[in-house]
Amino acid sequence: MDVVRAVGQQVFARPANIGTVFRWGGSGERQVTKEITYTNAGDSPVTLDLTVDGDTLRTSAQRVEVAAKGTASVTVTIDGTGKQPGDHAGTITARSGDLVVRTVTTAYVEPESHDVKVSALGMDGRSVSAVGEFYNAKGESHRMILSGVPDTYRLPAGEWSLYVDIFEGMRVTTTHLPMNVGEQGMEIVLDTRQAKPIRFTLDQPTAVISGWTEMWVINGSWHLGWVGGRPDPSAVYFVLASEQPGLRYVTRMHFHDEDGSVARYDLVDERHGGIPADPTYSARVKDLDKVTTTFRGGGTAAKGTYFVATAIEGVSDGFLTPTNDVPLPGKLAEYRTRGRQ
Repeated sequence: MDVVRAVGQQVFARPANIGTVFRWGGSGERQVTKEITYTNAGDSPVTLDLTVDGDTLRTSAQRVEVAAKGTASVTVTIDGTGKQPGDHAGTITARSGDLVVRTVTTAYVEPESHDVKVSALGMDGRSVSAVGEFYNAKGESHRMILSGVPDTYRLPAGEWSLYVDIFEGMRVTTTHLPMNVGEQGMEIVLDTRQAKPIRFTLDQPTAVISGWTEMWVINGSWHLGWVGGRPDPSAVYFVLASEQPGLRYVTRMHFHDEDGSVARYDLVDERHGGIPADPTYSARVKDLDKVTTTFRGGGTAAKGTYFVATAIEGVSDGFLTPTNDVPLPGKLAEYRTRGRQ
C-alpha cells in the first residue's frame, strides 16, 4: 500500500466494504441493494468511472460525478439468484486518472442449513456455561459458547459432531455427541445431573493419587485434549456418556507412594465407541509394566521434579505431568498400564 498517496488522497468511499448473507429457505428475492457514497474533499470536481469484479454485483451507474467539496452516491445490487452456496467476493473500483478507490464486497449464499438449539444444565437443573466445537468430516468447524443461557446455532444439513466442556464452579463435565442436522433442526440438552465422575483406583495401599488428570477425545483426524490438577479429581472431572462408532476416549492419572519408597504408577484408560457410562478404571499392580529409571547426579544429594507424558495414537505425545521430590542421584520405579509408553 502506498501510504503517502493514501493519506493525501482527496476522494474516498463510505462504507469501505459491503456484504450480505442469503439464508437457505429465506422468503423473497435473493438480492439486496446497498449504497456507496463518494466524498470529494478537493477543490475540483471529479468524474469516477466504475467497474465491478464479482459474479453477484451490478451498479446503478457506470460513471458518477462528484462535485468539489461534495458527495455523490451509487446503488449497488448484490444478487444471489442461482448462485452456488459459499462465499462470493467482489470489488467495485472507481477510477479517475491515477486516482483509484476500491470497495470490497462479500456475499454468502447459505447451503441447506437448520437451527440447532443447545442448552447445558447444572446440578440444580439451571442453565450453566459451556464451550465446545461443532465439526464434520469435511473439515468445517464452528465454535459453540453458552454464557449461562441456551443458544441457537445455524449448521449446514448433514452429519456433525459436537464436543463440549460444561462448567459449574470448579466442576467440569465433558461430552462428545454425534449429530444429524436435518429438515426439522434439533435441540440438544446437556444435563450434568446424568454425568459420572472420572475415577481411577489402584490396589496399592500406600499409593495416593497425584491429582493430575489428562483427557483426550479422538475422532479420526480430529482430536482435543486437556490436563488439569486437583486434590480430588473425582470431585471435579465428570463425563456424560454417549455412543459414537470410531470415537476414542483416553484418560490418564498417576499415583505415587507415600511409604518412603520412590515409585510412580501411570495409569491410562482407553475406550472405543464413545464416552463410557462408567468412567472408572481399576488397576492392579501385578498387571502393570515396570520400568526402573536411574538418575545420576554430581555427587551432592538433591531432589528434583520428574515429568512424564504418554504416547497417544493419532496425537503423538500427551501432556507432561510431574512427580515431585525424586532423589538425585537415585532410582524411580515406574509402573505403567501395560503396553503404554
